[in-house]
Amino acid sequence: MQIINSIYEKINDNIVLCIGNFDGIHVAHQKIISSVINYARENSFKSMVITFKQHPFSILNSGNIPKRLMPLDEKIKIIEKMGVDYLGLYDFAEVRNLSAEKFLGYLCQNYNMKKIFCGFNFRFGNKNKGNIQYLRQMSQKFGYEVEVFESMKISNKKVSSTKVRTYIKFGEIEKANRFLGRFFNIKGVVVKGKQLGRQLGFPTANIEFNPLFCTPQNGVYATITEFKNRKFPSMTNIGYNPTFKNKYISIETNILDFSEDLYGETIKVNFVKKLRNEVLFSDVHSLVDQLVKDRNDTYQITKKYLK
Repeated sequence: MQIINSIYEKINDNIVLCIGNFDGIHVAHQKIISSVINYARENSFKSMVITFKQHPFSILNSGNIPKRLMPLDEKIKIIEKMGVDYLGLYDFAEVRNLSAEKFLGYLCQNYNMKKIFCGFNFRFGNKNKGNIQYLRQMSQKFGYEVEVFESMKISNKKVSSTKVRTYIKFGEIEKANRFLGRFFNIKGVVVKGKQLGRQLGFPTANIEFNPLFCTPQNGVYATITEFKNRKFPSMTNIGYNPTFKNKYISIETNILDFSEDLYGETIKVNFVKKLRNEVLFSDVHSLVDQLVKDRNDTYQITKKYLK
C-alpha cells in the first residue's frame, strides 16, 4: 500500500476511492472499503481510501473532539491488511478551505477518479457544502460514477462510530465488538504500579493510557492480551481499586499463565466481555475470593478465541 500525503500529489493510475474519518473502521466502514477494493480489482483500477491524520474536529471544533477508538498507526495497518492500494493520508488543514468543486476537481485531475463510494450522509468541501446530490450532479462534468451506501443496522441499531463509543463508555463491550467486527482494544506501554496485585497472587501489568482515546466503563473485564505475536487470557480492571483507595484511574491487566517481565514493553489488551463492576470489598480475603472467580470466568469466556 502506498501512502499519499497530499491531495496535490499525482497518481498515474485510474482510481476508485472512498473518503471518511473511519474512526474504529467498524463493519459499515469495512463494507464500503471492501466494495472499493472489489470494484477496483474487477475493473483493473486501483483502490484508494482517503482519511485524515487528525480528527477534523481538532481543527473545526477543538472543544468538542470525540474520544478516538484507535490510534492512527492501527487504522493504517487495518486498511493495508484489507488490501487497499493507496491510502490518502491528509492533514485536514490542507483541504478544509477547498470548495466542494475544487476538492472534486483535484480528485479527478490528480487521481483520475473513476468512481467514488460513500455513505448516505457523506459531506465534503468547505463548510460541508458538498453532499450526495452535489456529488451526483458534478459526476457528468468530471466523468466519475457514484455509489451510495445506506446505513447498516445490527439488532435494529444503526452502526456508527458514535454508537461504538457509547457502548464502550457504558461497558457494553460485546455490542461494541459486534459493531467493530473485532475486539475493541487498548494498546500501551507497561509501567510500574503499586504492585498490590502481586502481593495478592494476581500480578498486573499497568498500562500507560492516553486520555484522548476511549476507555471502557470502570469495572473488571475478561480480556485477551497480545504480546510479541502471542495471545494470553487475561482479566483487566479499569478504575480506582476502591478496596485500596487509589486516587487515580488505572488500567491493570492480570495475564493468566504468564510470568515474563513486561516493564517498558508494549502490549495490546482486547476486551471480550465485562465481568462485573468495581466493588469495595470489606477485606482482602473477600477480594481474593472474587479474583479467583473472575479468573475462572475469564478462562471460560476466552477459551473459544484461543484455540
